[in-house]
Amino acid sequence: KELGAIPMTRSVRYGDLLPLDPGGKVMAISTSNDDKHKTLFAMPSMKMLGTMDHDQGPRALGPDVRLWSTLLSDPRRLSLRGRDGTHLATFGLDSQISSSPSFAPDGGRLAWGSSQGFVYVADLRQVQRRLGEVDLGW
Repeated sequence: KELGAIPMTRSVRYGDLLPLDPGGKVMAISTSNDDKHKTLFAMPSMKMLGTMDHDQGPRALGPDVRLWSTLLSDPRRLSLRGRDGTHLATFGLDSQISSSPSFAPDGGRLAWGSSQGFVYVADLRQVQRRLGEVDLGW
């Protein structure tokens, strides 16, 4: 069943990401040729919720977009960001990230795949707690 159409001034290109939060309630999409500017839409109503501006744009949205993730310029690194785009933590090891990250439905974990065939899962509550112990938490 088609829900409707989102007006755009550009064509969706092969390989464009259309991240949805884990509950399928929010989608981020570039509606213009400015890939740094994403518009958030409620699903399934397609009501515009707001915008996100970031050089890389979101690769994954956490529940209700409280957290989101994007790739950094180093293809081995991911950035975890808060709702307002504030950088919270960097993830990644020595191999190139080969898949878009995904949040668990409760937002407590972030998973991504590597070019060496590994899947990494970060326990975000544990990361937040440990970073908080050295005054770097969020």
